[in-house]
Amino acid sequence: MYMDKQLKSGIFYTQRMPADMQQTAAIESSIIAYLRTQKIHIIKQFSDLGYENLMRPGLNGLVKYLVHHSEANKERSSKASIDVVVFYSFDQSGKDKIRLHFITPKIKRYVTEVRFLEHSLKLQNEVLQPPKRNVF
Repeated sequence: MYMDKQLKSGIFYTQRMPADMQQTAAIESSIIAYLRTQKIHIIKQFSDLGYENLMRPGLNGLVKYLVHHSEANKERSSKASIDVVVFYSFDQSGKDKIRLHFITPKIKRYVTEVRFLEHSLKLQNEVLQPPKRNVF
C-alpha cells in the first residue's frame, strides 16, 4: 500500500461528557475530518467519560498502546511509527488540559508531536474550522 510521505499517523484522545452523545460523536467525526485535511491519519482512538473519572482507562490505554507499538517496532526493526497524538477535551474550564500536560512528557518519548485542540471548535456547514492549536 502506497503511503503519502507527508501523511502522519496519529492517535486521537477525547475526554467526553456523558451529556449529548450524538453531538459528541458529531464533533469527534468533524475533528477527524479536519485532521485528515492536516494530513494526519488517525489509526487509533481512545476516550474517557466524564470529568470525575480519575482512573482514565482510555488515557492509560493510549500510553500502553504507544509503549507496545514502540517495542514491537524495535523487535521487527520496523520504521513504522506514530507521529502525533491529538487531544481534545469537552471540558470548558481547562482542568483536563492541565491534567494532560502532566502525562505529555511520557507520551513525547514515543511521538514527535502532541497537539491540544481547544473546546471552542465550531461546526460550520459540517466542516470543522481550523482551531487554535498548541504544539508541544
